[in-house]
Amino acid sequence: MRASGFLIVAALLLAAIAGCATEPISASAAGAVSWENHLLYTSAHQGTVPVTIVRDEGLTASGCAARVLVNDLVAAYVRAAEKVTLHIPPGDYILGVDGPYCLRGLVEVEANVRLGKPRSYRIGFDADGATGLYPTVNR
Repeated sequence: MRASGFLIVAALLLAAIAGCATEPISASAAGAVSWENHLLYTSAHQGTVPVTIVRDEGLTASGCAARVLVNDLVAAYVRAAEKVTLHIPPGDYILGVDGPYCLRGLVEVEANVRLGKPRSYRIGFDADGATGLYPTVNR
């Protein structure tokens, strides 16, 4: 009985450790955010550039939506395994991600948005639960 109890505890600990970091997901596999969670830069127009942001899948902070910010304005709310495509005019921007409840702090990156050069980013979490916003390729 003791050995089986130990195995159960060991299995639970292993599952908890494995669930701490998130796993990248391709934009093609991610679901789109709902229209009510896509607040700014919603429509593609001539002279805009698609900037796709995909949130990793996994358990870390999965109960909360991440706020996606463009120059400190909330552009969208993205949950685990979701994506949003923002249609942004060319220019230099600060993209950010935070969450008022589950995410630890604000993370920002500089984005140089140019016509004809779509951009892609991913929101991920490391094993310590730290939030990251990383440039990536659109898969």
